[in-house]
Amino acid sequence: DIVSIFSSALVGGELEQFDFGEAHGFSIISYLLYTSDPKQATYDLYLSFYSMMKILVLDEVKKELFTEILLNFDIFIPSKDHLKILEHWDNVLFVEFESLFREHFTFSYLMDALRIYYWYEPIEKAKIRGEPGSQRSRNKDLDVSQCRLILFNILLKLNIRNEDFSGLIEHVIATEDQKQKLDLLLFIARLATSQHCPLKNLSNAIPSVSRLSSM
Repeated sequence: DIVSIFSSALVGGELEQFDFGEAHGFSIISYLLYTSDPKQATYDLYLSFYSMMKILVLDEVKKELFTEILLNFDIFIPSKDHLKILEHWDNVLFVEFESLFREHFTFSYLMDALRIYYWYEPIEKAKIRGEPGSQRSRNKDLDVSQCRLILFNILLKLNIRNEDFSGLIEHVIATEDQKQKLDLLLFIARLATSQHCPLKNLSNAIPSVSRLSSM
C-alpha cells in the first residue's frame, strides 16, 4: 500500500527524510487523506503512520507527521475505529511522545476540540464539524461519552494555566449543548479533586468558578 511505499523510502536515511520534510510531504498526505473516502480512515491506517514515527530521525519531520496526520481530528473523526484511535492516544502516543503532545496539543486546544468534534447534539452549527451530511460526518454509532472521557483523561495530564481555566469556564457558560455543559461541570469537579490538584497553582480559580453562579 501507499504507506508502505513511503515507509520504505524514508527508512533510507536522514537525507531522504530531510528532502521529504522540505517538501512538506506529510502535509500533502494529510490533505489527500482528508479529501479521500472517509472509509479509508481506519485504525490500521492510523497504526501504519504511527509505525513510521519509529523510523524517523529528524524532529521536524516527526512533528509534521504527529500534527498533520496522527492527531488530526478531521482525518479520523469519521472512522468506525475512532474510539480505538483515542485510546491509543491516551495509552501509547502520549506516553511515547509526551513532549510533542504537550507542545502542540495544549489544554485549551483540546477543550476546543471537545466542543467542535465531540458534541452530543449538532446544534452549534457555526462551530461543530462532523455533523450528519457533511463531507466527513462522524460515525453514527460513535460513543461520544466514552470519547469525551478519554480526552478528559488526557486533559488531566496536561498543564493548565489561568487562561486555560478561564476558557474552560467560558465553554461551560457558552455551549448550547446541555449534555456538554454537564460533562464540563463534572470535569471541573475532577480537576478540583485530582490527586495532583492542578487548580492549586492557579490564581483565578475561585473568581472563574464564581462566574458559574450567573448560569
